[in-house]
Amino acid sequence: MQVSIDDNEEANLKIALEEIFGNRNYIGRFIWKKKKQPSFLAKHIANTTEFVLVFAKNSHLVSKLSINTVSDETRRVDNAANDIGLRIIKKGIVAKTEVDKIEKGIYQNKTMQLEFLEDVHIKNYRTLNEFSVKGNFRNKQQDFDKFCQEDLLFITKNFGFRRLPTFDEQDKKKTVVDLLLDWGDNQDSDKELQSIFITKPFDYPKPSLLISNLIKSVTYNNSNSIILDSFAGSGTTAHAVLNLNKQDGGNRKFILIEMEDYAETITAERVKRVINGYGIPPTPEGGAKSSKLVEGTGGNFDYYTLGEPLFDDNNNLNETIAIEKIREYVWFTETRSSYSPPSEGCPPTADELVFLGNHNDTGYYFIYDKDNLTTLDYDSLAEYVQQKAERYIIYADNCLLPETFLREKNIEFKKIPRDITRF
Repeated sequence: MQVSIDDNEEANLKIALEEIFGNRNYIGRFIWKKKKQPSFLAKHIANTTEFVLVFAKNSHLVSKLSINTVSDETRRVDNAANDIGLRIIKKGIVAKTEVDKIEKGIYQNKTMQLEFLEDVHIKNYRTLNEFSVKGNFRNKQQDFDKFCQEDLLFITKNFGFRRLPTFDEQDKKKTVVDLLLDWGDNQDSDKELQSIFITKPFDYPKPSLLISNLIKSVTYNNSNSIILDSFAGSGTTAHAVLNLNKQDGGNRKFILIEMEDYAETITAERVKRVINGYGIPPTPEGGAKSSKLVEGTGGNFDYYTLGEPLFDDNNNLNETIAIEKIREYVWFTETRSSYSPPSEGCPPTADELVFLGNHNDTGYYFIYDKDNLTTLDYDSLAEYVQQKAERYIIYADNCLLPETFLREKNIEFKKIPRDITRF
C-alpha cells in the first residue's frame, strides 16, 4: 500500500498506518518532487515535495521494490580502465530489460564494449545463471561480488552494468531509494488532464507517470496484480495501470472508489477516454482548439454506483428496499456466493418466499414481513422448512422454540435485524 501526503500530516498519517498495519510492516518513505520551482507566495517555507509512505500487509512477503527509472543517482561499473579484465557475475541480479535471454557475444554500450562469454537467462527481471563478462572495468572482482551480494548491481536495457549507491556514497543527498525525480510534477499532471478534457476539471491531480512508476515498482514480478485506489479523484491510477498494461502486455486490474459527485463525469470519463484515445485534431480552418491525439490503451472497465443503504440510522432494515435485495444480501453474507432465487421466473410458493437456498449442506431461511413481526415456532417451521439439509440457519424477528429442540434438529436461529452481518 502506498499513500502520498504533504508534510502537514505526514507524521500523523504514519502513526495511523502503523496502528493499522503494525510498525513492522512499514517499508519506507519516498520523497516526490511535485514542483519545479517553489511558490513565491509561501508564507514561511516554500515546499516543493510530498511524501509517499509504503506499507505492506506482511512485510516479510514483499520483494525488494524495483525502481526501474534511475540513472543520475546510480554509479557506473564499466568505466574504462587501462587493460581488459574478466569479471564473474553471480546469478540473481536485476536485469532491466524486456528480453528473457542475453546471448553471448560483444555488445557496444555507449563508449564501452563488453563481451558476454555465456548466455544470460532472465526471468521476472532476475538473472538465472552465473556468467562471465570481459571489458574495461574499474572495479575489481571482489567489488562485483559485494555488489551482487548486497543486490546493488543491475544490467541496463543496453546490456551495460550499473549499481545503486551505498549509504556511504550518498553524500548526504537523497538517493534513488527515497527521492523521486523526474516522475512528473503538478504542472505535468495539469497538462495531462487538460489534454484529456481540454479544460482543467480537477485541482491537484497526480501525474500518471508518478503512479505508474510506483505501481511498477511493486508489480514488476506480477503483472496480474489488482491495484486498489480508495480515493480515486481524477482517475490517475486507472490511467497508470492501463498505460503499464499497454507497455508490457500485463493484465493488471484496478478498483477505483470515489464518493464525490464527479465520479462519473471526471473519474469514469477519464478512464473511458484513456481506453479509447483522446485529443481533438485541428480543424482545416484552424478555428477549433486542438490537443495532441493520444492513442487509446485498450481494455475495459465496469462502473457501479451504491444503492440505498440496507440499514437505517436506527440499525433497522431499510424497508424501502425491495425484499429480494434484502434476501440477496443475507444470502451473500452467509455464503459469500451469488444469489439465485430458488424458483426464478415462476410465482413463488409460501415456503419459497422464505427459503433462500441450500449451500454446503446448510439450508438458509429468511422469515420476514415488513408490516408484521415474524416468529419461528412449530407452525412456521412446518410451513416453511420443506427442504432437507444437515443444518439449518433461520432468520426471524422472534423464536419460541426451546434451545434443546434447536440443538436436536441442528437449527441456528438468527434475529432480524440484529444478527444480519454489517459490512
